[in-house]
Amino acid sequence: MQNRTLLAAIATAAVVAIAVPSTSHAQVPQTSKGEVAKMPSFNSLLTAINSSSAQTTKLKAMTTVTPQNVEYVDVATLLQGNSEDSLKAAIKQNEADITTLRSTLGTEALAGVLTAKPGLEIKADDVVATDVSDDGKVVVYYWKKSS
Repeated sequence: MQNRTLLAAIATAAVVAIAVPSTSHAQVPQTSKGEVAKMPSFNSLLTAINSSSAQTTKLKAMTTVTPQNVEYVDVATLLQGNSEDSLKAAIKQNEADITTLRSTLGTEALAGVLTAKPGLEIKADDVVATDVSDDGKVVVYYWKKSS
């Protein structure tokens, strides 16, 4: 009987130890370790192209663009192993919105988007899409097609 009582007490203590976090862990505030960067991909490019109108609206709402907030993605690298025809079809389907996006990038207020990376010469006509996140980061997808 004494062994049974002892086993029951040990089992109860084990369950409580597992189920209830220790006081030291319960009082530690959780802080963000930073954002997880989304790697640009062919799919994210197509999504950005298909949402060109919304991306242009987000760009127009930006008040400042810093070089640290702009990332450039060469579409040629994303095309490796993917269909150039599907990219061209998406661009053609969203041509009017992409033209508006390019005009927006050509304005004085947003000129910094195209010149934020020294040594990289991008014209508004090279841009096929942008992806503006809620925290003000801008991904610029450009495609310098050989003529």
